[in-house]
Amino acid sequence: MSNQTVRIGIAGCGWIAEKAHIPAFRCLEGVKICSLFDLDGYKAESISTKYHIRRIYDHYDEFLNSGIDAVVIATPNDTHVEYSIRALERGIHVLCEKPAAITTAEIQSVVKAAENNHGIYVPGFVNRFRYDIGKMREMVSQNEIGDIISVKAGWLRKSGMPRPGTWFTNKLHSGGGVLIDLGSHVIDICSMFFGNASPTGVSLSTRTECKKVLKAGAEWFSTGAKNLMPIDVEDTAIGTIKLSTDKSIEFELSWSAPVKADCTYFTITGTHGEIKLKTLFGFSNDRLWDKDSLRIRDRNSEDFEIPVNREINSTSLAFYDMARFFVNVIRGKAQHAVTERDALKNVDIIEALYKSEDKMAPGLEKYVPRL
Repeated sequence: MSNQTVRIGIAGCGWIAEKAHIPAFRCLEGVKICSLFDLDGYKAESISTKYHIRRIYDHYDEFLNSGIDAVVIATPNDTHVEYSIRALERGIHVLCEKPAAITTAEIQSVVKAAENNHGIYVPGFVNRFRYDIGKMREMVSQNEIGDIISVKAGWLRKSGMPRPGTWFTNKLHSGGGVLIDLGSHVIDICSMFFGNASPTGVSLSTRTECKKVLKAGAEWFSTGAKNLMPIDVEDTAIGTIKLSTDKSIEFELSWSAPVKADCTYFTITGTHGEIKLKTLFGFSNDRLWDKDSLRIRDRNSEDFEIPVNREINSTSLAFYDMARFFVNVIRGKAQHAVTERDALKNVDIIEALYKSEDKMAPGLEKYVPRL
């Protein structure tokens, strides 16, 4: 369908659909958002009115039968697998928000559905489409710092729990806390630099401070939702992923870190150099650093900085590039570089980390970030 209009359906009319996915697809030529699905009729009506999308549904099968070619799944986490499989089995391509699934068994069923039905499945790893991450990947692929030995990363928010008290912070519906939320992105980027290497061991320490996180709701993510469900997920997670005797990933994640403002960082160490990125993923404007910074010490021991212009390094632009990529894959005009196999690896690692979880590990109540 290289020259045909790609008809998109949006499943889930919450914040991320309204603020990120819909604006991104609306900017693409030859793409039309035709249908909306949400169990909350008020949300669907609101988005329908705002973006002039005529057809709205509260029954998923009717939505899938509305003539769409592809669906963006932005519903609660515990529905991602079911909605993905039902779409793929109808020949409808899928772009699914993270997490792709909560367990390895679940994502394996999605992989099977995509392969059996020759469907395109793209996990919503939007940060792969950021300018700064692209530049890091380019430098690594060009062997600027030799073979990768380790990646250390963090995504820390001072006060950034999305909608505390809703499904987002209830494990039955979300599958977990900050690890499955911010960690899905951070672990995907870290794993990307090691290719097909498989973990040989993992460890995880977590902290949950319900009283504190109730006051730590992200202002930029406010939806006016009421606190209806118990908060039973971690707000801080620190972990290690061993890939071999000399290769590792270390990460720290927090919705309520003892930091002055929000930040994301990566340090990639190779046999002949190092790359350091200071940036901020997501939509928060409460930035720890005045500018995004990408520094490299190469094999010649030269240390230099690569300029990162925030105008081309925004999260909104990354969502646009991810939407464009998805549509181009559907049209046969792009290599399917992010697939259900990447989702499988991501879910497998996160499930293994949760199984190794040490809640309120010694010292974590006095957690100090590694910045």
